[in-house]
Amino acid sequence: MEQLAQLDKALEAHAKWKARLRMAIAMGKCETPISQIRADDQCDFGKWLKGPAAQGPIARSSHFAEVKRLHAAFHQEAARVATAAGEGRKDVAEKAMATNGTYASASAALTNALFAWKWELERP
Repeated sequence: MEQLAQLDKALEAHAKWKARLRMAIAMGKCETPISQIRADDQCDFGKWLKGPAAQGPIARSSHFAEVKRLHAAFHQEAARVATAAGEGRKDVAEKAMATNGTYASASAALTNALFAWKWELERP
């Protein structure tokens, strides 16, 4: 099922952002433009969420709107961390990445929502 594959890809891709942001903090710069990070329709999952494949039954899922909202929030927080890292505000970026920080919370919320959606789809 394409929807399950998209959710798996999203979980994998968004998990990689933590490492990318840690690298940006360490280096004091981010390789990806902030505008691209902030845009929730530039990653593959965002394109899928906002594209034609996510219309019809998928959009009527009880999880669709919540995942879409949390995905946008995740990108906003990732952009904030990358911005802080690029501006040399390492303490601000690290605080956001720490447990209960704004990025960590946004990432956890999105991950939990993706798993909930996936679990619903996998049920017989």
